[in-house]
Amino acid sequence: MRKILLSIALLALTGCEHLDEDTAAAHSQVVEDADLVGTDLEKKGTDVASTARDNIAKTGERMRKWLIEPRPAPKPDNSIASAYCYHAQTDVLCYRQPMVGWENRLVAYQGTNAVSPDPAQTKPLPKRELVVEVSPEHKVANAKPVFTELPVPPKPEEKNSDQAPVLDASHEQLPNPSMSPQL
Repeated sequence: MRKILLSIALLALTGCEHLDEDTAAAHSQVVEDADLVGTDLEKKGTDVASTARDNIAKTGERMRKWLIEPRPAPKPDNSIASAYCYHAQTDVLCYRQPMVGWENRLVAYQGTNAVSPDPAQTKPLPKRELVVEVSPEHKVANAKPVFTELPVPPKPEEKNSDQAPVLDASHEQLPNPSMSPQL
């Protein structure tokens, strides 16, 4: 490669009719440049070869690990949190732990590590004692009349068409509470 560059440089210089000093200076500069290029090519070639050799060794080691060694066990996915949901009146409330005593209200539970709650324990209701004084039959038999005589009927009101109707405070219409401002 060096010889080719030198010969090209010399042919370029011989085609010109310049002074011998310029030819000698150009020739020495071409020789220096060719030496630098040769050194750089040798150094870069060595670096590229070393890098390729190192990468091949690393790839071989990784392939050996991939083919020979067993895969690691997958870690458990803890992305789903535990939740226990219970009926509460007309709503469903969810908690992180099971609620003691609410087993009969359980709607559902979920989660990666959620443990199934205890089954609902049914307890018989206590039997009521029959109290004779409180029974409806006893109340009817011992009922006393409220009125001793019939009440006097109210007098009919006289209506005058000339006067405005009298407003009675007992028949006042109350405001709608749903329309009142909330505090």
